[in-house]
Amino acid sequence: MQDLPNPPQPVVMPDPAALVPFAEASRPAAEVPLASYRGAAANRLAPLCWPETTPSFQIDATRPVFAIGSCFARNIEKSLIAAGCELPLFHFAMSADEWGGEIHQIINKYTPATIHNEISWCHGILVRGDGFQPSDADPMLYDIGDGMVVDGSLTGFRPISRERAILRRKAVFDYFSRAFEADVVIITLGYIESWWDSARQRFIEQVPMNRQLLRTNRDDFHFCRLSYEQSKQLLEQSLALLASVGGPKKFLITTSPVPLAHTFTRDDVIVANSYSKSLLRTVSGALVAERDDMDYFPSYETVTLSKDWSVYVWDKRHVSDALIAQIMDRVIDRYFINLPEAGRKMLQSVARRHAGDFAEAARIATEVVALTPAAAEAWAHLGRCHADMKDWPPTVAALGRAVALVPDNAEYLTQYVGACIENRQFAEALAAAEAHLARTPKTPEAERALARALCYAGNTDAALDIIDRILVANPGDELAALVLSEIHEQCGDLDAALEAARKALAIKWDHAFFADRVAELEAKQAARADTQGVFARLLGKLGLGA
Repeated sequence: MQDLPNPPQPVVMPDPAALVPFAEASRPAAEVPLASYRGAAANRLAPLCWPETTPSFQIDATRPVFAIGSCFARNIEKSLIAAGCELPLFHFAMSADEWGGEIHQIINKYTPATIHNEISWCHGILVRGDGFQPSDADPMLYDIGDGMVVDGSLTGFRPISRERAILRRKAVFDYFSRAFEADVVIITLGYIESWWDSARQRFIEQVPMNRQLLRTNRDDFHFCRLSYEQSKQLLEQSLALLASVGGPKKFLITTSPVPLAHTFTRDDVIVANSYSKSLLRTVSGALVAERDDMDYFPSYETVTLSKDWSVYVWDKRHVSDALIAQIMDRVIDRYFINLPEAGRKMLQSVARRHAGDFAEAARIATEVVALTPAAAEAWAHLGRCHADMKDWPPTVAALGRAVALVPDNAEYLTQYVGACIENRQFAEALAAAEAHLARTPKTPEAERALARALCYAGNTDAALDIIDRILVANPGDELAALVLSEIHEQCGDLDAALEAARKALAIKWDHAFFADRVAELEAKQAARADTQGVFARLLGKLGLGA
């Protein structure tokens, strides 16, 4: 028999440990009912896609959990806290010139590199054992003159004094050190487009769009896209650091479904986003396959594969609160044990509110506050349910309890002041805003709330002074521009009100609320013009015209 020539060897050989025998790989479909799009797995993309998951571990709701990553991590935090789980929430009171948005968004970590930055920095301090020292902030702080600095490892790149930056860095350390105490760490991966400081040999959080920073450091900043190998290595190192302090941990990882807003490549942003998310999804899958302490949950698949635009808010980028609540409900149902009864009821109430059944949501929320009378978020949620129904007296009562329980929570204060205004309780609104500012001066949320309260109490000059001061410090504060619009409308100046609303919309063009405000004022302006025209014609017929 003629010998066959040796076949050429493939360039890449499979890992023998990864080979699955045919008999096992082709096991009957009944054992894996969702392994095919046929049968039970058919038609699972419309209206919503719900991939099944098989948890390899359980999460004790009474034990500490930590979330790190993109803005989607902040959504997860809110849902888990509402369910009664133990999570830290970053809080560092900042004035309007220091920060203009939700406080906890400043700690977002969008890439594997910036996740690693914060974890490794915090780990080094913990291992050293002498606590945070002012010099620990130096690697992140960029001097831009006049005693001001920018923190390159936090979002926003707002200039603040070095003294304040060090205090904030201490708060950041206190927050991220909780990750090492957690039993479970949840990670949301955002994107791979990164910025490298070649002088300091470290990544910064985002594109360095700050004039003072670029004036002194422009040549040090370079754009790059993390590779698969780099992303995986950075995450592996982060996981090892987290596990090295505080004992073994479990990890729950996902790819954030929120797409890129802008790309610095030459690709269409849609193509760039697909590449970024696909790479991170692949990294997540590889890590889960290699580790017995990590699971993946498919929030990315649920959002991106669902055939229903309702999964997004108005900007078609950010995920709707309703879908986030449903995603987290499934995660909690599959992973969490020892969830308190109040937590389960809270999830039910949140789901009913997002479904538009406000009365049922309020009914369940009333049961929640009866079970947990000291839970501020439960009272705030009950207040929101009543506000949805424009039932203002119980709204004021519930939000007032939330403010009393957590006096320094600016979100609760803002909602309480708004409810008081709707219920014409102007004195109560003023008192609450002034008390908040007495404790934490110059916080933008409280100043905006005070301006609204002053306006409706009849002191529009003082209200305008406050808003003008905020907008001088931070011209990009769209909420201050919106309050300015409200004040002008209360003064009867629709033209100025519309101008301010259009300014707010120009800043926050991707939010429906601002577009609705502009449309509302345009309609009022048109109606006033029609009324004036009718009145002028009537005067003309009566011979009383000018």
